[in-house]
Amino acid sequence: MYTKMLSMVKISRVLVDTAIYAPGIFEKKIGEVMVKNPISIRFDAFAVEILKVVENKSIDDLPVVDADGKVVGLVDIQDLPGLKLM
Repeated sequence: MYTKMLSMVKISRVLVDTAIYAPGIFEKKIGEVMVKNPISIRFDAFAVEILKVVENKSIDDLPVVDADGKVVGLVDIQDLPGLKLM
C-alpha cells in the first residue's frame, strides 16, 4: 500500500511539473512528444554498461532490447542504487 501511494505521489508530481514546464503538452499525441530513436541497451549487456550510457548521454531511462531490437524492458536510473552499481 505504501509503495502504491508513493508511486501515485510521484506521478502527481510529474504531472504538475509537466503542466508548468511544458504548457500544451496534454493536448499532444504520443507521436509528437516521444523520442523517435531512443538510445537502448541489449538485454545481454553487463549491468555496469548502463552506468556508462546514462553518464555519457545524460539520460534517466534506458530501453532494454533483445537481439532483434525489440524492447523487452526498461531501466530507470532510480533502479541503479538497488543494483549496487552506484
